[in-house]
Amino acid sequence: MVNAGGTSIQELKTIQPRTNTETNPMQSGSGLERGFDLSTTGNRKNELPTGSTGLRQSKSSVSSSSNSLALSIRLVRTHSQKAIELAKQLVDACKSNDFMEQFRLGANLDDQLKLMWKHRKGRDDMWGKLLNFLQSAVKTVDYDTFVVEQGCAVLSVTEMLASSHVDRDDIRSAKRLLADAKLDHWFAISELNSTSKSPE
Repeated sequence: MVNAGGTSIQELKTIQPRTNTETNPMQSGSGLERGFDLSTTGNRKNELPTGSTGLRQSKSSVSSSSNSLALSIRLVRTHSQKAIELAKQLVDACKSNDFMEQFRLGANLDDQLKLMWKHRKGRDDMWGKLLNFLQSAVKTVDYDTFVVEQGCAVLSVTEMLASSHVDRDDIRSAKRLLADAKLDHWFAISELNSTSKSPE
């Protein structure tokens, strides 16, 4: 039988109906390749599409770095205050000729300076240079042989390190104070160089 349009019933049976796949490319394989896979991304409110993981990790890294810097600044401040207190006590021990106390205080002061160096991330290069000079100077003599003038010089330089900013004038002033007290700010470096030389 032939319909009004000139198409037989048999031909109509062989014509496949149009599917939604042809009209909705997002449901086809090629459509998913061009769009987002909703099974893994975009299925929750405000979720970023694929590729956002790196951004989140970057933000996390910046946050972690900021926290580390803030911690270093806080620790330097804490150890600096402890160092100042120890230096004051060292001066008092020198005045009373308490040699055993001088030795104990000198060793503890050196430990605090080492901790300040460990957490120097929160300070600039000038500050680090000044700290190096002080660390070297306190090793010039045995702790129990410190005299009042030397203790006062160490205290003055330690107080300079309490500031977050150190300039060239501070460096020059510290060198002069240490030299007048017969404390060598290059001592530790000179000693290191001498011990590293090969015997002739």
